[in-house]
Amino acid sequence: MHPLDLLAVGLYGASAGAAALAAVLVALRRPYAKAYGAMAACFGVLALNAAANTLDLVAPDRPAWLEFAPAVLLASIVPLMSLAVEDLVSDRPLVWRRRDLLPFTLAACLGLCVVSAAIFPADPRSGSVVGLLVFVGVCAVLVQATVSLGLIMWRVARLGPRLRRVFASTERRELAWLQLVAVLVATNWAMTVAYNLGLWQGSDVAFSLIGLTTIILMASFWVRQSPVFQVDELFPGRVEDPDDGSGRDANVDDRGKYERSLLDEERLARIARKIEAAFHGDRLYLEPDLSLRKLSTRLAVSENHLSQTFTRRLDMSFYHYVNRWRVEEAKRLLLTTDANVLNIAHDVGFNSRSAFYNAFRTVTGESPVTFRKRADVGGERDGSGAAIDRDRIGTRR
Repeated sequence: MHPLDLLAVGLYGASAGAAALAAVLVALRRPYAKAYGAMAACFGVLALNAAANTLDLVAPDRPAWLEFAPAVLLASIVPLMSLAVEDLVSDRPLVWRRRDLLPFTLAACLGLCVVSAAIFPADPRSGSVVGLLVFVGVCAVLVQATVSLGLIMWRVARLGPRLRRVFASTERRELAWLQLVAVLVATNWAMTVAYNLGLWQGSDVAFSLIGLTTIILMASFWVRQSPVFQVDELFPGRVEDPDDGSGRDANVDDRGKYERSLLDEERLARIARKIEAAFHGDRLYLEPDLSLRKLSTRLAVSENHLSQTFTRRLDMSFYHYVNRWRVEEAKRLLLTTDANVLNIAHDVGFNSRSAFYNAFRTVTGESPVTFRKRADVGGERDGSGAAIDRDRIGTRR
């Protein structure tokens, strides 16, 4: 066997082992959750695919139809990923439904074609009826995979605004890594289809390397990933997204959906005052893991009413409201202390330096370092302290 083939066999073997291990670890986290069940199945399919590719290399006399077996397995990966992501980004746990099997119809049909080629030996690329069906099936599954990957990207793209409605910190809940995974899966899928259709004579090392990279990346995130709307590990319940499903950020343009609400302006004003009192007196914004549910419990006001208050009365999302308080407190500390900027970020409730800098720039238009330097030059740092500017936060009188 050629040294490159030996390398590919080793990489495929590593992929199969890594995928099998990831399948077990993901399944053991929550065996009855849809997200983890679907992703465990996805890793299982990836392990079988790597094993099939290994067999292709070590068995040169394999039947021609066996070359298309990996395509059948890959046809199931994207639908499984889509089902897993659907539950992962939902604000309530999802259950398995019969319609969840529909995306696997094309994969099943393609599998039947490959089985037919096995029963009635013929090279699917020889122009036979089976070969034509396999070709059509592969093209149909490719279209389906493209649509499913697009749906995953759409869900990830609209996740940020949804999270900002209910969490004060979102950087540990974003799923940006899924975009890279989707690109790698799409690349692997396209390479496999092109190779099996004889459109490209690729290298097995290239296939095995991109496959192993995809599996390691997916496994490294999935084995520790929790549903993004889950409050925390100790309380696995999810925070409800008080939205109509449009995925838009909470701002003045969303007022229309609340026009028929039972909350009048007087009630909204009372709730807004309660929110301000809790933030000014209890300094709730200093809690890094503050969520709409925790605020609801503290104020004895429903999450839906709080969401309406932020949208209709305060003209901003919960996320932006909290971060404005945090930035105002950070400004005070920057003016009155010599504390390190990163320490100040953590002291006012931010979980990361990047989140602090982004929020600070959004509110002030400059970085914390620039703000402090400008204050030094202008003689504003007199150590007398500064009260939080409530008008900048948006509370109406």
